[in-house]
Amino acid sequence: MRRDTPLAYGFVTRVFHWTMACLIGWQFMVASGWRVFGDSAVMKTVSLLGPSHRAAGALLLALVVPRAMWAFRNRCQRPVDHGVPGTSARIVHVMIYLLLFIVPGLALARTYANGKGFDLWGLRLVPGAGHRIEWLTGMADLLHAPLAWGFAVLVTGHVVMAVVHTAVLRDGLLRRMIGTPQG
Repeated sequence: MRRDTPLAYGFVTRVFHWTMACLIGWQFMVASGWRVFGDSAVMKTVSLLGPSHRAAGALLLALVVPRAMWAFRNRCQRPVDHGVPGTSARIVHVMIYLLLFIVPGLALARTYANGKGFDLWGLRLVPGAGHRIEWLTGMADLLHAPLAWGFAVLVTGHVVMAVVHTAVLRDGLLRRMIGTPQG
């Protein structure tokens, strides 16, 4: 099933969701590790196991636009929760989408403003300004980490609510995203 239905999310939605979930998990594992262990041998080894923080951020930014377009296209077919819980879930999801665009966008703006540019796997994705743009670097430095940690709080709440729906409410919510519609 490629498209979403009222009973379950379709294959494309699930691929977007779980791919981005893995990248987001990696981002926060690496960022937390660097904060706890610093520039240690442990973190250098961990960093070799997956994409760099910058590469994962660029991949998330590249995926969020088609994912949002796909979600918009499927908005009438998706499973819907009504009332306050459904409205709350929609608000949190909109905030997650916005932060998936804003947080890596700020990192790319900072890279540009530092004059360095950004290459990913040999491709120049963002040119360097050629000189440091202090106001843009300062704004990106000021906002990137706090918004990223705010995003982490939203994602943690998202995961907690998925567990609550599965273990407490037993309403089949997680099955809809895994791909097994409740019958």
